[in-house]
Amino acid sequence: MDPTRPTRPTPTAPVASEDAPGVAQAVTIDHASYHGWDATWIHRGPLSVVLVPQIGGRVMGLRWRGHELSFVHPGLAGRVESLDRERDVRQQKRALGFLLWGGEKTWLAPQEAWNDELPFLDLDSGRYSLEVSQAGADEDATVTACMRSPVCRETGVRITRVVRVSAARPGWEVDHIVENTSEHTQRWAAWTVAMVRRPAEVYFLTSPDSAHPQGVKTFIDHPDADALRARVVTHQDDLVHITCGHAEEFKYGTDSRHGAVLAIWPQSPVGQLGLLRQVPYVASASYAHGCVVEVFNAPELPYCELELHSPCTTLAPGAQVTLRERSHLFELKDAPSPRQILVDGGPPA
Repeated sequence: MDPTRPTRPTPTAPVASEDAPGVAQAVTIDHASYHGWDATWIHRGPLSVVLVPQIGGRVMGLRWRGHELSFVHPGLAGRVESLDRERDVRQQKRALGFLLWGGEKTWLAPQEAWNDELPFLDLDSGRYSLEVSQAGADEDATVTACMRSPVCRETGVRITRVVRVSAARPGWEVDHIVENTSEHTQRWAAWTVAMVRRPAEVYFLTSPDSAHPQGVKTFIDHPDADALRARVVTHQDDLVHITCGHAEEFKYGTDSRHGAVLAIWPQSPVGQLGLLRQVPYVASASYAHGCVVEVFNAPELPYCELELHSPCTTLAPGAQVTLRERSHLFELKDAPSPRQILVDGGPPA
């Protein structure tokens, strides 16, 4: 028995055999351990979304029929940082280093604006508050979990992450809210980063008016990315396929009008699985790093990252910006058409 998986209560609404569009499925909530953390589990049919608010408000786990797709760092599992608000925050951050917790989180972009080349400590590793509510019942039920960060001592920014799972609709939504609580104007983008298990096949679409060669930016600050591109990146018209199969470091991105990225696991223990993550694309907006979608492959640990951006926004004191992300985890019964999934915003019905 998996000790990180709670016993699930009996659903109170009809549960279909598949997570099909238009078929309502019961939404239930558990509070149980996940890799040693106190966690909130939200279930919808075969899908489980696991929240760990005490580690940067993360969606730490994604499971389909009990099979885990999220990466969790085995050396950090169950660990919680007690951040001393009275100590120098940058000194604390440098002492801790870059903590690769795993799961999905919200960062601030651009990365070059980070202090000490590390994520902002209170936002990335701080304890978020958690409020969970349920509206409606049975096939009309929606569970909403609101995770709110402390105010970042480095920037004066607060991040709120609102996760919604609905009985009436497959998948889940996350609102990434960046709020400027400081007394001076700032310019940031919301940057959602999901660390998922490798090997995976990753896809996105390009646009003909892209500023990047063949619609794909190579991040040259990852030294091997340029040399690896010819082997791990392939093109079929506007469809880009990136193979994240081995321990080698690269990062690529696109400024496509399609703000979507698809990962496929062809041989998971529960069948062929797909994860689609989508955000709106805003034409003529300025995007941090020049991309709305980015894909990173880790050089040592067995994960890759599916990354999405909001436009950069100038925030006056008290102002905020929201990026709404829609994600869908699903089974693929037949040979997938990644392009069709990206265009349609989901798998075939």
